[in-house]
Amino acid sequence: MFDDLHPALRRTFRAQFICKACGRTFRRELERIFIHLPALDQIETAPDRPFVIPEPITCPRCAALNRYELTDQTRSMLILSLLETTKTEAEVDFEQPVLPITFAMYDRTVMHPQEALQFYREKVEQAPDDAQMRLRLANTYRTSGDYEHAAEEYQRVLEMDPNELEAWINLAAIHVYHKRFAEAKKILQEIVQRAPSSGHRDWRKVLQHSRDFLEGILPLDELIPMNLIARLSPEREKPKRRRRRRHEKAN
Repeated sequence: MFDDLHPALRRTFRAQFICKACGRTFRRELERIFIHLPALDQIETAPDRPFVIPEPITCPRCAALNRYELTDQTRSMLILSLLETTKTEAEVDFEQPVLPITFAMYDRTVMHPQEALQFYREKVEQAPDDAQMRLRLANTYRTSGDYEHAAEEYQRVLEMDPNELEAWINLAAIHVYHKRFAEAKKILQEIVQRAPSSGHRDWRKVLQHSRDFLEGILPLDELIPMNLIARLSPEREKPKRRRRRRHEKAN
């Protein structure tokens, strides 16, 4: 079961870059590119602004880091991929490497992911012991696809507050993304132990879902691409039939 991961983890997009430092044109196979939908209105004046590439891009000639622009062909192919990925307004094909995103802050203000990262970095610098602000920074890294920095921040959050379930869950999801299933299951076991005393308002649901993942009732890859806390919000929760039958039997 654990070897059959979500197809989105295996498919790639071939992007072509032009190095701003030396002019070299080169290609990279990317696992994930996000298109920030609100920035599409600015594509004529800032053509690369809508495209969020989480992984660092290094020029093979001069080693310049993240100093690039996309070729016109790559931009056109990204827009075409977006149209293919978004089949309907309510249905997104998460099996594709190019995904739409509309990033909103905790107060629902829409902001470009890179600007949001800068915002939360500054907030964390001002208040390094604020676990909730650091959690928001970690979530922004995760949403932007920068799982390495997200994992580091989640670990720091848990050092401050070992009962922060959202940090545990998202850390487990990152382990699943990297195919570290044993580590993910250890974290889920940790959640089972900590959930009742966590004080989280949905701790019972988090506990049940964590047990379902551990028992194989839910496949671990369902932690991707949506974190469990988001899945549990009333407006987004859509239980599967097998889950309903299980709870009906339990009752």
